[in-house]
Amino acid sequence: MNILVIGGSGYVGYHLVKALESRGHRISVIDLVQIPTLLDSSISFYEGDAGNIGFVSDVLRRESIEMVIHAAGLSRVDEAVAIPMRYYSNNVIGSVFLLNALLAHNVKKIIYVSSAAVFGAQEKLPITDATNRIPINPLGYSQLFFEEMLESLRLTYGISYAIMRAPNLAGLSEKEHKHFVENLGVGLIPSIIECALGKREKIDVYGTSYPTIDGTASRDYLHVDDFCDACLNVMSHLEVRCEKQIFNVGLGKAISVKEVISCAQEVMGKTIATEDFPEREGDPDRIYFDTFGTRTALDWHPKYETLKDIIFSIWRNFELSDKEA
Repeated sequence: MNILVIGGSGYVGYHLVKALESRGHRISVIDLVQIPTLLDSSISFYEGDAGNIGFVSDVLRRESIEMVIHAAGLSRVDEAVAIPMRYYSNNVIGSVFLLNALLAHNVKKIIYVSSAAVFGAQEKLPITDATNRIPINPLGYSQLFFEEMLESLRLTYGISYAIMRAPNLAGLSEKEHKHFVENLGVGLIPSIIECALGKREKIDVYGTSYPTIDGTASRDYLHVDDFCDACLNVMSHLEVRCEKQIFNVGLGKAISVKEVISCAQEVMGKTIATEDFPEREGDPDRIYFDTFGTRTALDWHPKYETLKDIIFSIWRNFELSDKEA
């Protein structure tokens, strides 16, 4: 199948591209930045803005695109709270233009990478298929708006779509490209790794009096490769016109900040310094998924079943580098 990945140079997008390649699909990528690893492949790369209708239309025609995976949304809660208009401009307005281009060229199969942010802070956990979406920050609002747009277009134009909601994604592949080893990105686990490598002094812990096991915020986690496998498994569900599939994809466990730090210290054999700060605006106290329905419907099971597995998948790259040196 000819598939266009929007945001294919990003952490999630790139791993989606590699997973799609491994299954024999013909891949095109639109992104604002080209990473080195995409230069050495058969992927058709187009540098540009996915919100530019003319630019996207040209790619759709040239590559005879049959399906689009949208993984280009901005996804940091702290940044979304600080500069919300950037998130509404990219995640909502830019995506409206993208959808216009897709409809104009009769591309009606879409997979959207969303997140747990659409649920906000919930009293009843875990998150299930019946949980109401009540965002509490601009990231969640922007993703919810796009989810609603997809449903509207399904009812009006007969598109088929899948929404894949991710928890906190982390991890590296077994044979990871050095670009992602050298650029671990943002988030708690990458920051912990940087501390262990001496690139960061400490971990800032925001909030220590939440109603959780140790007072720090709790989140669901998942290895990025396992998330990509779930995304690929949903593709066969989109063969039917006017189909919708929505999945919450995670380990299905609430893991606190302190538990993540403790686990990482055990895996790496390093001590990680921390400093406590007040809670941040827009952060829920805890959130995790009930993944039974996802595992059953997609015949999907994570290969990295524990947080320790996820952290080790990153740390082994640095252990290997040390041995090679």
